[in-house]
Amino acid sequence: MRASRVLDILRVVRIIWACVTLPISTRPVTQYIITRRDLPRGFLAAQVAHAAGSYGKHPEGTYVVVLGVESQEALEALGRELERSGVGFTRVLEPDPPWNGQLTAIGCDLVHDRTPVRKVVASLPLLR
Repeated sequence: MRASRVLDILRVVRIIWACVTLPISTRPVTQYIITRRDLPRGFLAAQVAHAAGSYGKHPEGTYVVVLGVESQEALEALGRELERSGVGFTRVLEPDPPWNGQLTAIGCDLVHDRTPVRKVVASLPLLR
């Protein structure tokens, strides 16, 4: 194995170890964004930007995880589940035609402890 590959692996192990052993308040900040995969690609990118930007400037080193659901109905159901779980989030509603107020994305609050959010979104695929 090449030395650079070994160093890359060691770097990843150190990051994971830090995330597990550090107090929650010193762990990296993470934001989860969930959007609809049935949206046109360019429009979808704008909705993700709206969801991320709803919190202003992110602290340096923030991780952003973008996940996708199949439809508006699935996104609405996810919002209800986040509410039941006590996870803070912002709904992104698109006022312009042809969307006319539809829910297009959800931006979860920035968190140090990802556990509460992950309990709700663990089954969702990364947006590709």
